[in-house]
Amino acid sequence: MSILEAKQITTTFEKGKVVANDNVNLNIEDGEFFVLLGPSGCGKSTFLRSVAGLEKPDSGEMKLKGEDILDKEPAERDVAMMFQKVTLYPNMNVYDNIAFPLKIKGVDKDKIENEVNKVLDFTQIPEKKYSNVKNLSGGEAQRAMIARVLVQDPQLFLLDEPFSSLDHQLRVHMRKEILKIHKKTGVTILFVTHNQEEAMRLGERIGIMNDGRVEQVGTPKEILREPKNKFVAQFIGHPQINFIEGEMSTKEDKIFLQIDDKSYGPLEKDELNRIPESEKVTLGIRPEKLKIKKGKVKGENKFTSEIELVEDTGKDVYINFSFGDASLQAEVPETEEWKMGEEITFFFDKRDLRLFDENGARIK
Repeated sequence: MSILEAKQITTTFEKGKVVANDNVNLNIEDGEFFVLLGPSGCGKSTFLRSVAGLEKPDSGEMKLKGEDILDKEPAERDVAMMFQKVTLYPNMNVYDNIAFPLKIKGVDKDKIENEVNKVLDFTQIPEKKYSNVKNLSGGEAQRAMIARVLVQDPQLFLLDEPFSSLDHQLRVHMRKEILKIHKKTGVTILFVTHNQEEAMRLGERIGIMNDGRVEQVGTPKEILREPKNKFVAQFIGHPQINFIEGEMSTKEDKIFLQIDDKSYGPLEKDELNRIPESEKVTLGIRPEKLKIKKGKVKGENKFTSEIELVEDTGKDVYINFSFGDASLQAEVPETEEWKMGEEITFFFDKRDLRLFDENGARIK
C-alpha cells in the first residue's frame, strides 16, 4: 500500500524561470526505506520540503495515506523532518528538545516522560537526558535529533542529507543506527542524499533525480544492472561505467558496432529494445565486466591497448588504458602483477554491454 503518492509535482522559483521539480511522480510504500538520489541542485530537497509543507508546488497532487495534503499546513501533516544541519535548541537540554514537539501538541506530562524515555533508550543516549546540547558530540546530537523526530510517531520520516557534515567513520555508524531504527519501528522513511554509496546501502528502493525529474525508480540491484538511460548508468556504480562512442550499422539483418575503426558484433535485432534513428551510439561496460588478458590475443571482438596507470586500493586493483578517444578502467586480479606500458587485450560478453542512443536513452 502506498503511503505517499505524488503526481506531476512541478515547483518553480524566480517567477517560473527556475524549475526545481518537473512533473515528479513518486509512490512510496508503507514501511519502506526510500532514497531519493541525485546530484546537488537536482530538486531532491525541494521535493522533500514540498512533502513537509515547507514549499508550495505550482501544480500536481500529493496524498498521504490517501488524503490530500498540499493545502495543509506543515503542522497538520503527519510527517516529521530532519535537516542536514543540527537544529537542536541551544537553550534547552536534550530532554526538553525531544519533548518540545509533544508539549506543543498538548500531550499529557506523564506520557511525554514515557515517550521521551522510550526514544532515548531507542537511540542509545539515555545518559544524555539532561545534558546541555552544546556538550553533545556530533553523533550524540544526530541521535538526539532522530529521537525528536521519532517521538512524534510520524507516518512519514523525512531525512534531508542528515549525515553529510559527519566524518566518514561517524557517517558509517549513523547509517547503521538509522537502519536499526527503521527495522525496529517500521517507520516509513524518505531519505535524500547525493551520495550513491549511502543510497545503495540504505535504500530498499531508490529514485534517481536529474534536472528536477525522476529518471528511474528501482531496487539498488535493478538500477545498477538495468539503468534506464546514460545518466543513470553514469551516476550509479563505483568505479563509474566505461563509455565508448561508436556507430551502429546493419548487415544482412545483423547489427554491428563500429568503434575506433574496429567492428564489434554481430548483435541480433531482438537484442535491442529498438533501432535508433541515428547511427551514433554509446557503448557502456562496467569495469568489473571487462575481461583482460596480458599480451595480444587474436579473435573476434577482442581489442588491444597498453596500461597507462595501475591503481591498487589494497582491496581491488584497477588498470587504466585508452581505446580511441575513450579512457577506460578495468578491475583485474590482484594475484597478477600489472605494469604501466604493458600490452593487454580486452573483451566483454555482449550480455554485459549496455547501449545508448544519441540522446542517452538505453536501447540495449
